[in-house]
Amino acid sequence: MNVANMLTILRIILVPIYLILFYSTGENHLLYAGMVFLLAGITDVLDGHIAREYDQMTDLGAALDPLADKLMAFAVLISFTSKKINTILDIKNNRRKRNAYDNWRIYIIFI
Repeated sequence: MNVANMLTILRIILVPIYLILFYSTGENHLLYAGMVFLLAGITDVLDGHIAREYDQMTDLGAALDPLADKLMAFAVLISFTSKKINTILDIKNNRRKRNAYDNWRIYIIFI
């Protein structure tokens, strides 16, 4: 097991940690969940760079990397949808009025 694969596995482990933090009721829970999401994005960049730079590309990494990406993307999409958060502004102020158009908007942040 090389460093790039370890970072990919860490990213898979960060998915339930993100969900636990997102759905917790503590103060600043969205900030902490966002920090975990940011950490997952950083590890995604690092594992790709390390695998290519140091020639550590493996079949396991080629299978796990897209899986980790999709798991985190689905976790974020489902968590935002379940809390009816459509935009970044909704995170800050979730009391704004909604219209029919707002219910169909989905913003996905790619890191």
